Order: sequence, then structure tokens, then C-alpha cells
Amino acid sequence: MGEEKMIKGVTYLPRQDGPNGRIKAYKIQVSLDGKKWSDPIIEGSFSRETTLQTVRFEKPVKGRFLRFTALSSQNGADFASGAEFEIIAD
Repeated sequence: MGEEKMIKGVTYLPRQDGPNGRIKAYKIQVSLDGKKWSDPIIEGSFSRETTLQTVRFEKPVKGRFLRFTALSSQNGADFASGAEFEIIAD
């Protein structure tokens, strides 16, 4: 992100031109230096909806780097896709 920020969550817009790789399960971690990563801040699953989906953290966390890991896809594919991904920060 170029600098430390208080991160409140993320938004994810699934792929719009087809279902391949739409993310189901995920985890999110943060880091101050890009080397040492936190335990997962949150783990969850997205719905099958194709609309913008928002993940809000229980409380804001300080970080300069964010790692978003797709753990599974909606259709069982061995890859992930997305149209847009944004960080919600102060």
C-alpha cells in the first residue's frame, strides 16, 4: 500500500464474464514489512453472488501489506479469479 494504514476490510468483485475461479473460501493476513505475516485476521467464504462483496474486520488492523489467499473456488477449480479487489482503510 506504500505506507502503513489502518485497514478495516476489503471488497471483492467476482469475475463477471463466467463462473470459473470465483472465490469461495479465503483468508486475509497483514504485515508491516512484507516478510513477517500475521495470523489470519479473518477467514470466511463468499456467496455465489456476482455483486460486490464486502469483508469487514472485527477491528481495524495496522499494516502496510495485505495478503489475500483464496483457499477454494465456487466450482471446485484449482485457481482463483476476480474482477476487482479493494482495501478499505482510513
